Amino acid sequence: MRIYPWSQGTLAAAMVTDTRIDIAETELHELEQALEGLGHPRFHARQIFQWVYRRGVTDFALMSDLGRDLRAQLANACAIPTPAVERQERSEDGTTKLLLRMADDRHIE
Repeated sequence: MRIYPWSQGTLAAAMVTDTRIDIAETELHELEQALEGLGHPRFHARQIFQWVYRRGVTDFALMSDLGRDLRAQLANACAIPTPAVERQERSEDGTTKLLLRMADDRHIE
């Protein structure tokens, strides 16, 4: 379990991506605590998780059921990193193999 210290309304975390909270590495209860620390209701965490994990949305600006202020705070304090395709190979049988670069510069195939 990660501990999130709060400092003057900004988020700081043990697991970060370029100094922002990595939503993909954050559990629901942790995001609830983070939102509460920002002065927002905890239920917004469920909304964010639905946008990310049910709808595949990774841009806070598109999360239309969240207020503009909250979306702006999330864009500044959080990130939803997605892997980048570095190489794609297709075999004769139609199988596709991808080499993905993760946000921490590690690769997976």
